Amino acid sequence: MKRFYRWFMDAWPIWSAALIVGAHRLSLQAFPQKVEETNTVFSLGLQIIGGLMVLYSIDSNLAALRGQNIWLLIGQWFRNCPLWSKPKTSKFP
Repeated sequence: MKRFYRWFMDAWPIWSAALIVGAHRLSLQAFPQKVEETNTVFSLGLQIIGGLMVLYSIDSNLAALRGQNIWLLIGQWFRNCPLWSKPKTSKFP
């Protein structure tokens, strides 16, 4: 299960965006009279967070992108899913 969690968290930009969208919807429900202000605050926050995510992703993936394309990286990510691989067991003599 720990391997699955690590694999699942490699897609952190998607999960963080889902959390932000959820927080936006909750704030719109909590403050229905302040829609414009809520949208303004969240748009500013999303632009800042998006810029930071792009910088982090470029920095962490710069070496990984050499000699490969994005489709190979996505395919490799899916092949590394622990659900498709057999668990490693140790054999003792």
